[in-house]
Amino acid sequence: MTEPSEFPHRVSLVIEDQRWEDIQLADIAAEAINSTLREYDANLIPCEIHLLATNDETIQKLNSKFRNENKPTNVLSWQSGELPFRN
Repeated sequence: MTEPSEFPHRVSLVIEDQRWEDIQLADIAAEAINSTLREYDANLIPCEIHLLATNDETIQKLNSKFRNENKPTNVLSWQSGELPFRN
C-alpha cells in the first residue's frame, strides 16, 4: 500500500489491472482499512488483510473455482479463521 497502516496489522495489495492504479485504489484501500480498524481500536488482535485488484476474467475464474458461479463478481472474501476479539 502507498501509506503504511497506523495499526500493527499486515496489509498487502496486489494490483493486476492498471485501471485500479488509475483510480488510486491503494490510497482508497488504506483509508478504508484504517477507518475500519480504528472502529475496533485495541479490541482487535493484529490481523492480516490481503487485497487483489484484478480484472473480470480473473475474478470470474476465482468465483467459478470457489463459489461454483461462472460469472464475475465485485468482491470475493475469505475469513482465514475466527476473529479473535479480546474481552
